[in-house]
Amino acid sequence: MNETHRKGHEPGATESFAQALSSPAAIIRMPGRSWGYFWVYLALAASLLFATAWLFGAHRDRIERLVLDYLFPESWQFAAGTLVEHFFAAQHRAVIINAIVASSLIAVSITLFPVKERLSASFEVGARLVDEPMRELPLRMQAWQEIKLFALFIAVQGTIFLIGFAPDRAYKLLAVALGYLFICFTFAADFISPLLQRHGGHYSRIFKTFLRRPLTALAFGALFSAPVQIVELVWQINPSWTWNTALFLLFGVNVVCIAWAAASGTWLGAQLFAVFARVHRSSAATRTVASLTVLALLALNGYAYGSLGLAVHHKSQILKCNYNIDFGSIDVDMPRLRSLLDDQVEVGMRADVRIDNPTPFDVVIEDNEVVVTHRGQKVAHTSIAPMSVPAGSQVTQQLQFTLAVKPSLVAKGRALFDREAWQMTLYVDVAPHFRVPILLLGQPR
Repeated sequence: MNETHRKGHEPGATESFAQALSSPAAIIRMPGRSWGYFWVYLALAASLLFATAWLFGAHRDRIERLVLDYLFPESWQFAAGTLVEHFFAAQHRAVIINAIVASSLIAVSITLFPVKERLSASFEVGARLVDEPMRELPLRMQAWQEIKLFALFIAVQGTIFLIGFAPDRAYKLLAVALGYLFICFTFAADFISPLLQRHGGHYSRIFKTFLRRPLTALAFGALFSAPVQIVELVWQINPSWTWNTALFLLFGVNVVCIAWAAASGTWLGAQLFAVFARVHRSSAATRTVASLTVLALLALNGYAYGSLGLAVHHKSQILKCNYNIDFGSIDVDMPRLRSLLDDQVEVGMRADVRIDNPTPFDVVIEDNEVVVTHRGQKVAHTSIAPMSVPAGSQVTQQLQFTLAVKPSLVAKGRALFDREAWQMTLYVDVAPHFRVPILLLGQPR
């Protein structure tokens, strides 16, 4: 079968979509020399990703400390660490996994670009996929194209994280959907583009080609990212997996998809070559608008993350204070005997909270909430009145709240004062949508 594609044969949208679905089978058309590059690419990508997973798993705390030491002065490090921890905890797990997969694609593309290029080029030449002569861009232009693609990746991924950080469920679902779309786009951009780039294609022209056949690009990306999504689903079924176990499995599956996509993407790029040949590069004005849009997204991300980090830094001293309940101050207003016949009994309670500020800075506690739980069930909530704790001093504040408990608990008497059954948590708002929990009583659950 003749696999050479000429400018005159332009597949329709349906045909292109079918070609995307059949692209995984194109690997059997690779000539022998291409298989050599394939195995080298697979081995190097596996070494890179597994070494990264092992290094992160074995030295995570040390790596985080080195990064914080390098990026932030000592006074900022506590706030930065808290911000990162809370920021990622607020994300849907699918958003984080898609970001990890996309980041691994970018890392492999940057470090192993020469090997991927040799694999793709040998497949194109050996199988005679395109009969047009190659017109490679100058090396400096290729480097500039990759820098712009990396900037696009940072801008889009940063925006997805910001959307996923919002507390509303709708925004979290939007972040998940955008994450899936972006991982599909990343696979298409990484592995369909090389053949088109060897024929003078800039990313602006390649992306216009994708827009002519959007379902083709999305189907290709969905096929090669699907195995990773399956691992994610299995992880949900097995919550006992550690992050290290999940990361090794994700990278193990992803590395096979990466090498396979490099071959299949070359073949699919050849099928799209006729479409690409009829697409002209965007005008200078359009390219300028696109570049300014990416820069605007980067600036928006920088402002949003910077503002959040600054707010957390200003309030970070709150997290360095020591909080304790004075058990000698606990006073309980026992309910009337008649109320024990009701389904729920309200018990008045008062207790003093001691706040010790060991830092050299004054601490101001403003918006907050205190939640009381008994054996994991919320039974009361209150708040600490806005207050200031001077540097190096201790302040005592009385809490007053009403417990809503079952009559059987009150009837047991001592069970009401079982410390291990109770938990009291102070939630402090340190920034918009950034509420930090501080345990006042009990053990973390």
